[in-house]
Amino acid sequence: MIRELIQRIQNLQSEGNENFDAGLFPSYRMNSVWGYRRPDNNIFASLSVCFVLDELASGVAEDEQVAVDQIKEKIIRNLPKYQTKSSRCTYNFYQKGMNDHFPYGLVMNRFRHFKLPDDIDDTSLAFLTQNINPAPLRHLLILHSHQDGVYDTWFGKNMPKEKDACALCNLMYLVFSSGEELNENDERTLAYLNKIIVSGEYFNKPFWVARHYGTVPLIVYHYVRLISKFDIPQLSEAKTIITKKIPEILKNEEVYLNQIILQTSGFKLGLNLSKPSKSTEGAFYSFIGAPFAPLPFKWFRGLASKKWAVLGWKCEAHELALQLENAVCKRIIAEEI
Repeated sequence: MIRELIQRIQNLQSEGNENFDAGLFPSYRMNSVWGYRRPDNNIFASLSVCFVLDELASGVAEDEQVAVDQIKEKIIRNLPKYQTKSSRCTYNFYQKGMNDHFPYGLVMNRFRHFKLPDDIDDTSLAFLTQNINPAPLRHLLILHSHQDGVYDTWFGKNMPKEKDACALCNLMYLVFSSGEELNENDERTLAYLNKIIVSGEYFNKPFWVARHYGTVPLIVYHYVRLISKFDIPQLSEAKTIITKKIPEILKNEEVYLNQIILQTSGFKLGLNLSKPSKSTEGAFYSFIGAPFAPLPFKWFRGLASKKWAVLGWKCEAHELALQLENAVCKRIIAEEI
């Protein structure tokens, strides 16, 4: 099964066409309410696949790792296209150029409101994929942080401030991977990440806690990737709560891929959980966009999370990678018994 999943992922990697550059994984943005679907030539989907594959090194066979390395190499070749400024080490969701935001869009690619600045999510994943130390990012992260010291999602000058828990988990994963001493902003970011778990915000307001992911399972999954990899005393309360909460969340979850990532999260925390037998296909997005969320008016913010106002990104390769991760966790558990 593991070899088959890796092969299926490898087969999905683009050889280069009018929609997707060679080495990228096809990704589509959509809204089912409007019947809207467009190819989306972003780097995030491919980097997300690469991150998952990187984390599986200890659980795959030698020939499987060869295939993983080939996939990764093709992705990395594309990274310079997503650096909007050659003098800066940050990365963008889309390729550099004024008209490259929302490619193949009939409306959104015409307005600067929808042009995305560089962000901590793509940048963190790009650094991790290339095994680069984040030291050059430090001054930019601090420069674009919130008044309370928590890191912002965006490196943009005029972008409204925002905190996304999943993106912050990816950023702190990069920080801890570097082995560098934590600074004051790191500490404040960790305190914030702990607070939104302890307060229950992640469960009651998932959209506003992580508005580029928007669901409790994805928030839990990103936290667990961080806290299962590194010993982080600042997140000890969050870890305890999440560990206790996962079985309940999984029991009530109906979407198949959400069940997969919740079960995987349980495995990583030492919980041997079975997936519920009842599940539904679909209703899973690797990433979401909410154009109304950054607007300051309460009326717009009230609309931001409505189904008709949210774009979802689907990437088959990423969904397969999440299933592969789950299968590798099961293999590791079986070998330990």
